[in-house]
Amino acid sequence: MSQRILLYKAYDYVEARLVVNELELAGVAAEVHRYSDPETGWIKADVYASRPSQLEAAQRVLAAYRTRRESKAERPDVACGHCGEQNPANFELCWSCRADL
Repeated sequence: MSQRILLYKAYDYVEARLVVNELELAGVAAEVHRYSDPETGWIKADVYASRPSQLEAAQRVLAAYRTRRESKAERPDVACGHCGEQNPANFELCWSCRADL
């Protein structure tokens, strides 16, 4: 039986899949394991390395992922020029009226 190593505790399953995709693009084998959070009842997900020998490569990919995620979180919202609604800085279209930002 192979040893799995916890790499990342994702906010939810969608984020876990994004992380696994990033890892796989870098050639790192990873898998998602879902579970129900007993306090909230929400479905949570963890990302595990499938091959412990790839741990260093996985840590480099995750460091780059965290840096990108944090830099996006620090950008201010953007007001839509058409309807004035606030949108996250990484949106290309307004979430409210679908106009280009």
